[in-house]
Amino acid sequence: MTSSRLWRSTTPALSTDRVVAAAIDLLDASGLESLSMRRLGDQLGAPATTLYSYVGNKDELLDLVLDAVIGTI
Repeated sequence: MTSSRLWRSTTPALSTDRVVAAAIDLLDASGLESLSMRRLGDQLGAPATTLYSYVGNKDELLDLVLDAVIGTI
């Protein structure tokens, strides 16, 4: 088995919901000023550029975060 196949089999697949949940965790831990796509990618174990497959940009990510947080109230 190649290393890339091993990585794929042991790392949960990304999804918009997973990206948003990780962003919420990062915001809870470090605050709004610390949120960056690079830092979020590091937290998810994926390159920041991969996140743009799930959210168009940081503003869209923040909109999705807000929707998710409001939905839990």
